[in-house]
Amino acid sequence: MVPQSDSEEATNKETVKPLTRRLVYIAIAVLVVIVFSGYLFIVAPHNRAMREFQDAASVVQQENAELQEKIEAGQQALDTGETPFDIATKDSLTVLIANSKQELRQIPSDLPYMASEIDKKTEELRQPLDFAQDIQTSGSKRRI
Repeated sequence: MVPQSDSEEATNKETVKPLTRRLVYIAIAVLVVIVFSGYLFIVAPHNRAMREFQDAASVVQQENAELQEKIEAGQQALDTGETPFDIATKDSLTVLIANSKQELRQIPSDLPYMASEIDKKTEELRQPLDFAQDIQTSGSKRRI
C-alpha cells in the first residue's frame, strides 16, 4: 500500500464515521422491524387465540357446572331408595344421569402454542352446548 498523507487519512476517517453511523442506524431499524414483526405475527395472534379460548372455556365451565348440579340432585333422588310409582321413571333417570355424565364437555388443560391450533380447540369448545333438555328432563324425573 502506498502511504497516505495526513490530510488523506483525516478525510478517510471523516467518511468512515458517517458510514458507520448509517450502518448502525440501518441495523437498529432492521432490529425494530424484526421485533415488531415478531409481535405482530406471533405474539398478538397467540394472545388473541388464548383470550378467545378462555372465553369459550368459561362458558363451557358454567354449563358443565349447571348440568353437574342437576346430575348430583338426580343421583341423590336415586340414593334415597324411595320406590317410585313407576319403575320406568327410576330406570330412565338412571340412564339420563349416565348419559348426562358422558355429555360433560372436557376442557383441554395443555394447549399448543400455535394460534391456529388454539383456534381449533376453541372451535371444538364452541360447538353447541344444549344441556337444557337434559336438565329439564332430569328435573322432572327427580320428582319420583
